[in-house]
Amino acid sequence: MKDLTIYQTITTWLSGKDIETASECSSSEINRMGHEALMVLVAPLIGLFSYTYAIYYMFGNLPIAIAFGALLSIIILLIDRSIVGYSRSKFSVGMIGRFLLAIGLAFTMAEPILLHVFQPSIQEQLAESIKEAQQEAAAPYTRLINNLEQEIEEGENRLHDLQQVYTQEMDGTGGSGIRNKGPIYEQKYQDYEDYKTTFSEKEERLRAEIAETDSARFNAMQQVKSSKADGLIAGLRALHDLGEKESVVFYGSWLLRLVLVFIELCPLLIKMTPTGGIDLYNQLVDQFDRESKKVNEMMSSHRQKVALEKQSFELLNSYFEMYAEKVKRISKAKSQTAQYRMNQIAEMAKARNTHKQKIANIIDEQRLLDTLHGQIDDIFEEFLRTINNLGDDSSDLSLGSPKAELLNQTS
Repeated sequence: MKDLTIYQTITTWLSGKDIETASECSSSEINRMGHEALMVLVAPLIGLFSYTYAIYYMFGNLPIAIAFGALLSIIILLIDRSIVGYSRSKFSVGMIGRFLLAIGLAFTMAEPILLHVFQPSIQEQLAESIKEAQQEAAAPYTRLINNLEQEIEEGENRLHDLQQVYTQEMDGTGGSGIRNKGPIYEQKYQDYEDYKTTFSEKEERLRAEIAETDSARFNAMQQVKSSKADGLIAGLRALHDLGEKESVVFYGSWLLRLVLVFIELCPLLIKMTPTGGIDLYNQLVDQFDRESKKVNEMMSSHRQKVALEKQSFELLNSYFEMYAEKVKRISKAKSQTAQYRMNQIAEMAKARNTHKQKIANIIDEQRLLDTLHGQIDDIFEEFLRTINNLGDDSSDLSLGSPKAELLNQTS
């Protein structure tokens, strides 16, 4: 086992590998895991900048933008780390989902970066689109104002014409051609004065209507400007419009998106790259797993053996307790007949055979089985000797007597 440097420990963790197992690997294998870790780290770093900028673009709050950008980047890091580190297959259903996620993440990361790269052009496009929208909103009001101003102009022209008529009549350059202030002059002058009075009232009314219409036009233009305020959606819309106008922006945007898709797919591509069957880390993992499994099986077998032995000794102990109980009972019943003691012997013999069979069903080891059976036989023999010593007539239990023959048969 070798001691890993801090850098190797961090890269091993980033690649989803176990640090203790990695310390058993060769230097080349550790370096390979380091390269995997760097590829896993690229996408979250780009995402940190992109998502932070996008959220700041929307809300204008830098601490919140950094916090959410870091959170999204950590999520991407954990997903890529799990795929690279814990999936051994070159292809799986999970990789299909990660492939689709990579495309989605690449596009979402690309848009804020594009907004930053083309920001001057986007601002210009936004201003132009706002101006066009304002002109469209102001057009009805402008036409009305133009009509009112035209009406005023026509009235002013009419007033000027009437003034010319009575002036020419007065100096003889027009009308009757006679220079004087006769009845014709008086009539034409009166027509001028009458129209002037009427037009003054009309002009005042039209000017007020023009001012009111102009105010309404200004409000409409301001409303359009506020509705098309700078924001993420407005920026994306302007970027789309700019791409339709300029091919450089269109192709540049798609090139950046494809580059980010490739970066997002790097962990998957590394995972799917053939290694020629040489993967020291996974070989060590399999070896450690086999050893752990073998140790667990041995421990389980040992625990099972101990449990069975314990159960066997419990059976042996129960037989001994039965022996002690019967001896106690017989010693208190010396007045009982010999037949009573023979019945107790028969029960002990039957119990001996039963306990032997139970132990034989539990213990597989012949040596231990013989030992336990021998101990049961010793208990039974001791029981016979005790019964013989407690008998009223010890000769009844001596060898060769009918009772002794019964004991031998039961044994």
